[in-house]
Order: sequence, then structure tokens, then C-alpha cells
Amino acid sequence: MKRLPPILLAGLLCAGFSGCKKDERPRAAQWQDPANDVLPFPNESGWVQPDIVAAQASSAEGILTLSLDMPFSIKDYYLQLTDQGYRRGQLLATFYIDADNNSQTGQHPLQRPERPGYEYSIPLSLGFWAKSKDTGLERSGQVTFDPRTFVYKRIPTFEVYKLHPDYRESVLPGVHVGVKSYDSLTLATGNRMEIRIPAKLLGIERGTQIRVCFHEASAGPGPEAYSEDKTLVWD
Repeated sequence: MKRLPPILLAGLLCAGFSGCKKDERPRAAQWQDPANDVLPFPNESGWVQPDIVAAQASSAEGILTLSLDMPFSIKDYYLQLTDQGYRRGQLLATFYIDADNNSQTGQHPLQRPERPGYEYSIPLSLGFWAKSKDTGLERSGQVTFDPRTFVYKRIPTFEVYKLHPDYRESVLPGVHVGVKSYDSLTLATGNRMEIRIPAKLLGIERGTQIRVCFHEASAGPGPEAYSEDKTLVWD
């Protein structure tokens, strides 16, 4: 006798029992963040810092999608120069993931012991790839450099860290332009930066409820720079 696939069998069983209920736990979360709540850049009042006005987290088919919106385009951010004629890359925000939705396990963000329970941090940056015309030295990340000295590419990038009591363990080194999987994991267009995290990367089983928040980097280290926690199912 041919056996039915487990998913189909479960559906037929539920059809015969009124007690079976659809899982209506949320698969997405949204945040609104005030505009112009960032701090002035030290000694450079004219520098326009990354400013988060909205964030989203959603899951489907084993992928967690995280995105951030600014009130201006990413291209415009990259076009600006410092007072000295330099370009600068900066940390945009860091998402924190509580992989088991249990605040009694995991770690807290730096300087925020009142926010415990996160297993992973995921920083998103507006960075650069830079190469010295004089020495050929290559650098990448949140670098500041003189465009007359370096050839550069804009690189919106993200990393994934597992949090331990006294250190961060790199799970996924910086993913950015030039990496083979860039197009499937990172998107920067208009005023939005979006990344995709496979559940298997963090060892999270589909159907697990997780807790998520984010820290707006340019808003400073204070508690007001952190969003509220929201839960969703990693579907």
C-alpha cells in the first residue's frame, strides 16, 4: 500500500477533526521609528547620518528577511563628502535575534543589561571597498578615506554573530558585492536595505517563534535607540 506524504496525511487528519486549528501566529513584524532622532556626528555638524524611519522582519520558506528604510536614498548618502572631502561608511543598525523566544537564555546588547536573551546579532552597514592607488592595499567595511587616494565601490554589507558572555563568534563574515551569494542575500535599492538569512545558518527550526529588535546606530547607545521587541514565527 502506497503511503501518503506526512504533510498530506496531516491535512487529511485535520479535516476529520474539528480541534485542528490553523497556526495564526504572525510571520511578520513592522516598526516605525521617528525621523531626525540621530545624534550629530562628532565635530562635523553638516554630515548627514543614516536615519532609520521604518524596519521590517518577515519569514517565508525558511528565510528571514530583515529590512531598514531611511528618509533619503542610499545613493545620496554615499554621494556626500565630509568637510575634508572624504567619504565615510557607517553602521546602519543591528538586529538582535532571540532564537528561542526565551529571555532567560542568551545575552544582552552592549551596555543594555536590561535587554537580555538574544542569541544572535546582525549588523547592517553602509560600507565601502577601497584600494590605494599608491600601495595597492585593499580595505573594506566602514572605512573613511580620501577619494583622491582610493578607488572604491559602495558596499552595503551585513554580518552574523553568535553572542557569548564575553565575545561575539562570527557565523557569517561580511556578505557584500563581489561575494557569489550577494544577489540572493542582500539588496540595497532606493532608501531600503534588505537582507535574507537562511534558517539553517542559525540552526533554527522552521515553525520556531523568535523575538526580534533592532538598534539604530546613529541614535546613540541609549535605551531610546532600541526598538521594542516583536515576535514572529520563522516559517
